[in-house]
Amino acid sequence: MPFFVIFILLLGPVITAGGVASGHVHWSLHSGKTQVLVVMFVPAMFFYFQAVKLFWRLLADIQAGTIEQVYLSPLPSWLTAAAGRLAAALIETLFVAGVTLGVVAALAPLHYAWQASALLPFALLVVTGFGYLLIIGGVTLAPAAPARPRRTPTARRRRVHAR
Repeated sequence: MPFFVIFILLLGPVITAGGVASGHVHWSLHSGKTQVLVVMFVPAMFFYFQAVKLFWRLLADIQAGTIEQVYLSPLPSWLTAAAGRLAAALIETLFVAGVTLGVVAALAPLHYAWQASALLPFALLVVTGFGYLLIIGGVTLAPAAPARPRRTPTARRRRVHAR
């Protein structure tokens, strides 16, 4: 988390400095450029962290051998595997994005006109993130699934002759 805060706070002055090539940099956080960085970076970080959290959590369960406990739970496996892990990834990601936004807002003047119309794109970003997470989760779990025996023509012939 500190990496992303430092990245935004260091990238802001470098982008707004203008004299980087000449070696004369005036380190100040220009409000307009820092706002653009935050608007671009926080949603991207939100989307990226959701995928990373779910992938590494599923991979750790697969490697530890605890992924089978999902099927032994009294809850339906889709509820535990999909909804529980998606909710955990969403909560953690919202926390990290919120802390990053809060620290940058405390150190740099950010002037946003918050409107209710911004909630629809945010909600669509969350729904898109969930769809992307389900794809990432499926790709992560696919190699861990037990292999089914394939039906070969020889096996079919044996069944026909056995009757």
